[in-house]
Order: sequence, then structure tokens, then C-alpha cells
Amino acid sequence: MNNVDRQPPGSADLQKSFGMEARDFACILLPHIDYDSQLRAIGSLLDLHRQNAKRRSEAIQGIERELPHLSGVQSDLASDERVEMLHRSVYEDAAHSMAAIGMLAPLIETIFYQAFQSARPYFGDAAEQLLFHRKLEADAETRWDCRFIWAKGKKVGNSVEGIMQLSAAIGLDEFLPCNIRETLSAVFAYRNKMFHLGFEWPTDERKRFSARIVSEKWPANWFAWATSNSEPWVCYMTDTLIFECVTQIGNVLHGLGRFVVEKLPNPTG
Repeated sequence: MNNVDRQPPGSADLQKSFGMEARDFACILLPHIDYDSQLRAIGSLLDLHRQNAKRRSEAIQGIERELPHLSGVQSDLASDERVEMLHRSVYEDAAHSMAAIGMLAPLIETIFYQAFQSARPYFGDAAEQLLFHRKLEADAETRWDCRFIWAKGKKVGNSVEGIMQLSAAIGLDEFLPCNIRETLSAVFAYRNKMFHLGFEWPTDERKRFSARIVSEKWPANWFAWATSNSEPWVCYMTDTLIFECVTQIGNVLHGLGRFVVEKLPNPTG
């Protein structure tokens, strides 16, 4: 409900007065993002990808059903076509996975980044106390940037910890999904690998990511691998993880709305 009046609510009574859901108030912190339209557009493209994958899978299965009834040249041609389609599917699925993470990860990041930027003015002089654990040598602009943390006096890019630090600092964390850190960690890690290394990562990067899935205890059904010689080859985010991302975006928007209603300081009060 992105077109509502964007004046901050004075109390939780507003939710009842306007007959609005908690999520509707997220627009107070996200006045420049039409997140519902973005989610619809993302969902539309993801549906097209699934339809293409289904048609391809059905075509391969059709060839496999026909093969036992073919012989000679016809069998060889059909077998070659099947192998070619399977090989091509590795890269098509990687392209679909790249598109999915390329849409979902930036939306998640911009929701948090812009929400913190919008929340900042409401805290006024309290900001310094709220952000005591984000190094004081950093300027105020950087201190409110959730894409960074500070380690040993240096600014370090870390969106996951930056989001968690700022959420804790302003009290947003109590409104976020309990497993949000896990989701953010998996999504941003995969985004970084795909955007920097493409579809076919160096062998050592594949092994490191496989090990990280285990060490971080990410759900086993969040990622899938095409293999080559029984070794990890191309990594995909599964439909399960894609659904998790979309669900978590909805949960975060709901949490932001509750935060606005229940916690956001009223500058006119």
C-alpha cells in the first residue's frame, strides 16, 4: 500500500484506525520503493523460468521414452540430442539461478539500506547512544550504512553483520524473522560467488562453498549442484531457497511495519 500518507504514526492505535495491516506501514520507511510491484515483476519472471525448465525436462523425458524403440542412426541421433539438451540445461539453469539471485538479493539489500536511512532522522540525538557499538571513528553517514561493519578500526564490507548490528541498535531485530541471519548469509554469499565468478567457479571456490553450506548449517535443500566426474561443478539456488527469499521479504516488510507502529519515535511528540 505504497500510496498512503507517509506521515509517521503516533501510536499503535493508527493501525486500528486506518484498518491497515502491519505490513502496510512499511512504506513509512520505504517511501521510494514500490516493493509490491517489484515482487510481482520478480514472480512473473521466475514463473517463466519454471515453465521453460518444465518444457525442457518434458522434451528430454520424451526422448528417453522413445530411445528403447529406436535403432541404428535414429537411436544415435536421439541419444546425441538428449546429451546435448542435458549439457545445455546446466547453463540454462545457471542463467535462471543467476537471474533469480540477481533480482532477490539486491531487493533485500535495498529494503534494509533504505529503511535504516529513513529511520535515522527519527532518532535524533539518541542515535549516538544507539550506535555505540559501531565504531565512533566512523562518520555518521557510514555509521548508518548497513553494508559495512568496522573491524580493527577499518571499514569492512559485510552486509549481513551490518544489517544485524543496525537492527539491534534501533530495536528492529525483535520484529525480524528469527532465522533472518541464516537467510541473509546464504543469499549474499551465493550472490557474491555468482556475480564475481560467473556460472563455473574455480575448483577451489566450489569446494569452499560446499564446505560452507555444511559449516553454516544452511538447509541442504537450499542449493543444488550439477557435477562433473562426481565433483561439484555448477551451483544453483533451488526453488526452496527462492521461495524462502520471497517469504522472508514479506516477513521483513511485516516486521518493518510493526516497528513503525510500535517503536518508531514520533518527532512531533
